[in-house]
Amino acid sequence: MNVVEVNNLTKLYLKGGRRNQYSFLDTFRRRYRNKDYFKAVDNASFNIKKGEIFGLLGPNGAGKTTIIKMLATLVTPDSGNAFVYGHEIQKEPNEVRKKLGLVLAQIGKVATTVRHDLLTYANLYDISQKKAVERVEELLKTLGLLEVSNHSTVTLSTGYVQRLKLAKSLIHSPKVWLLDEPTIGMDPSIQRSVWKKVLQLKKEEGLSVLLTTHYMLEAEKYCDRIAFIYDGKIVMVNNIKKLKKMLSKQHRVIFETFRKHDFSNFKFELKKVGDHNEVLVKNYDEVNDVMYYLKKKKIKLARFEVTQPSLEDVFLYLNKGAKI
Repeated sequence: MNVVEVNNLTKLYLKGGRRNQYSFLDTFRRRYRNKDYFKAVDNASFNIKKGEIFGLLGPNGAGKTTIIKMLATLVTPDSGNAFVYGHEIQKEPNEVRKKLGLVLAQIGKVATTVRHDLLTYANLYDISQKKAVERVEELLKTLGLLEVSNHSTVTLSTGYVQRLKLAKSLIHSPKVWLLDEPTIGMDPSIQRSVWKKVLQLKKEEGLSVLLTTHYMLEAEKYCDRIAFIYDGKIVMVNNIKKLKKMLSKQHRVIFETFRKHDFSNFKFELKKVGDHNEVLVKNYDEVNDVMYYLKKKKIKLARFEVTQPSLEDVFLYLNKGAKI
């Protein structure tokens, strides 16, 4: 069962303008002078199944947060549409919001205590006082907020602010969780606690998650499927297991030389990483080609090894606009 359906979503923004300002003139110019606009999101399509953790990966400015804001009904798409549990985001925004929990990377602060802030959010969702108190205490414990529950929200560190945002987004027990860089500023123990809660909700309540993250290991460990987005376009959607199988057919050659050499005529794309060089190749024949080149040039090696590429390698490869 698909609980989120995204169909050809597109969002245009005025070049050099603020992304949250709109006017009739903007709409008119958007229709008749498209050259003044850029596509923050360009015909994006994907779906999310019930109980699935779906990762949306891409560089800064690729369109990840814009997609989340459109799904959350905070930004109106210029074309295309999306559905959350069958509710159309533009025609039934209130029903959509009831199903969603939203965590954005950036959000304003209100001067109140952590506990009061959570109780206020519970009240917005018409949760009874008794259930609200129980839910707040549960989230304070789960997300490691008990020790700062009576502290002012404006004095919280980045890590605690992030935990508070997670707690607020879960206060009404949403069906779909939209997480935009959710674990930024958290220490590893709290990250594990957060993901333990996510996996528990996924198993017990069928919670679905749309995740954006810069932590490749996080995506690789927890996501069921991932989509890579580049310049507003979805360039690949794949199951993590299938992706790993695909990666197993490729190899990363790592080598380090005793002194500097000119590799300008090297037939493979070379990446300098610290003191060593890296090359992605398709098979062992190409590994042998690398070895033959180094031997032919009489390059003395301090290190040479062959490993499988990581999800981060795929991410960097796709950032160049290529498709695999």
